[in-house]
Amino acid sequence: MFEKEFTHETMEQLMERTWQVSTDIKHVRKLQPSFRQMKLLQRLNDDTMVFARNFSFPHDDTNFCSIFLLFRLETETGYIIGTRTLRPLCSNDVLERVLGKKVSFVHLFYSFLFDRLPSSSTNQSDGEQSGCVVRFGGRVGNGTKMYAHTCALDVLLVCLRWESYCVRPLYRLSAGVEACNEEPEFKGDDTKRYHISDVPSISKGETENQPILSII
Repeated sequence: MFEKEFTHETMEQLMERTWQVSTDIKHVRKLQPSFRQMKLLQRLNDDTMVFARNFSFPHDDTNFCSIFLLFRLETETGYIIGTRTLRPLCSNDVLERVLGKKVSFVHLFYSFLFDRLPSSSTNQSDGEQSGCVVRFGGRVGNGTKMYAHTCALDVLLVCLRWESYCVRPLYRLSAGVEACNEEPEFKGDDTKRYHISDVPSISKGETENQPILSII
């Protein structure tokens, strides 16, 4: 799982910005590679939506598609913005006959977890606590090994792009030779890097009980 602390960010505001980015198709396409296609199928309420996504994967000459539920909910310590595939009632064999060999229905689950820092301070102006920790992780239950490796690399890029959109740009380009020698300017505790508590594992099997990719 990827994890980072933001000592000067309000958890509620950061969660709201993340939700806006996750539900806006234009922003989603910026966070993910351009060959991902995504479409809103149904808006159940302000906190629950159904999307369809197609991932054209030229390495395997396959389209990995999924229909998933995007939701957000409040927990005792913070919030969760999650994505989970809506699994069809028919078996994988039936899906393969219907979709063809070049289309695969992917089972996936991933989420953002927002929690307040134990030492977070209260903003006197609005009463909200400043400081939170954000975690991101998930699982892909089927597909190919090459697809799993690509997803693992894509997760890291999504985390970096997410921070640039929802928090602040990670890097700034300045004109002039002198600017190239200057150290990047960070505020607060943002110099902390992402750390991985569990290395993504690629298993030999491609069954539902043995996920080929797990970042948890």
